[in-house]
Amino acid sequence: MSTDSKTNIDDVPSASLATEVTQADKIRNTIALDFVTGPIDTPDNASEPVLAPPSTPPARSTKEESSSPTMDTADTVLSAPKDEPDASGDENMDDGEDVPDDQREFICMNDEHTRCMTGQYTKDLSRKVISDHFGRNKACTRDVTDWPLFCRKHYQRATYNKKKWQIRKVQLILRQFEVIEKDFPGTTYDIAFKKSEEARLNTYSRQVAAGSRGGPMAAAKSVQPKEGKHFEAPIDVLRELDQWVGSDKNHDQVRKIVDIILQMLEDKEADQVPSIEFLPKLPGKIISPKKTPAKNRTPKSPKSPAKSPTTSPKTPSRTSSKGAIKKPLQKT
Repeated sequence: MSTDSKTNIDDVPSASLATEVTQADKIRNTIALDFVTGPIDTPDNASEPVLAPPSTPPARSTKEESSSPTMDTADTVLSAPKDEPDASGDENMDDGEDVPDDQREFICMNDEHTRCMTGQYTKDLSRKVISDHFGRNKACTRDVTDWPLFCRKHYQRATYNKKKWQIRKVQLILRQFEVIEKDFPGTTYDIAFKKSEEARLNTYSRQVAAGSRGGPMAAAKSVQPKEGKHFEAPIDVLRELDQWVGSDKNHDQVRKIVDIILQMLEDKEADQVPSIEFLPKLPGKIISPKKTPAKNRTPKSPKSPAKSPTTSPKTPSRTSSKGAIKKPLQKT
């Protein structure tokens, strides 16, 4: 190839070279600009990814979650709890055989509007639920035959919730007043605390009257309720009810004191119905006198030995003490 055919860059017109450089620069600049201003695959509102702990399952889309079945998680249990079995633990309590009333030894009073179907219809399976507030097994209540009775199963179920049971007990006591008034119009009552509660109240009163150190607060502390098998009411409750205790209270008066007890339960002044008795005095009924206490009885004099009946004198024996035969005229 000759040197004439070679093109020297110096021989290229400057205008043509400038045009080529300018077009190349435009193409290069256009590519760079498109790269910067072009769309990005990630969404504009994408946030910085957060690493999940290893035990966390991968997140699912909202569409997938709505179509997936609902699982029993802790949240779903709290928001929609399932029906729990009865607290008594006996779901088949009312699956007993229905028996006509004339074949039942008693009618369960758990619900006066529905029939008891526990199968416990004999007297040995009944419970006198409020008889302890009417002098249980005392002579004054022997003529009262209409008592609210529960079968053993319903009684256990009713007493599981102590708060509700105390309210129900008050309702049954008020009902019993109406039953007794209907059967024995004009009945009066002797209202008294049980011996243990009366002893606590007397101890408190003696300490306050004696001016013990610490005053009434110390006296109340000395007789404060103790946890045990039997319920003991706060001393303030006993003091308030003490003004209603007494003899020959009529129907309205006994209802009044029970209303006060109900208010105490609702105000949480007492957890249970205090140990108080309403001993009925039925009109026309004579209560047999109490037996004299053993320590006050007059000792009986010892019995004298029975006298032996008079007998004819015995015929003298014909033998002596030594066994010899005596002569008829021989004297001993």
